[in-house]
Amino acid sequence: MTATRVLGVAPLSPARHFGAVSVELDAVPAPTLRDLVDRAIRGHVDARQLEVLQAVEREERGLLGRLVDGWRDVSDLEDER
Repeated sequence: MTATRVLGVAPLSPARHFGAVSVELDAVPAPTLRDLVDRAIRGHVDARQLEVLQAVEREERGLLGRLVDGWRDVSDLEDER
């Protein structure tokens, strides 16, 4: 990924707060941006704790999926009445 040098940034421009280099995030491909954010987060958290949290999240997503599926089944039964 390359950055664009900001030359002659106007004094009232929001870019003035970010130094000499600025990148428009919407110009960065989504997979690249996700990877950058993922690596930045992983650099600040305990790897084991992250693994545990991700495992819990997978379990919670599975539970929510089963609840939604059950809700759809109940809704389908009510529609048949």
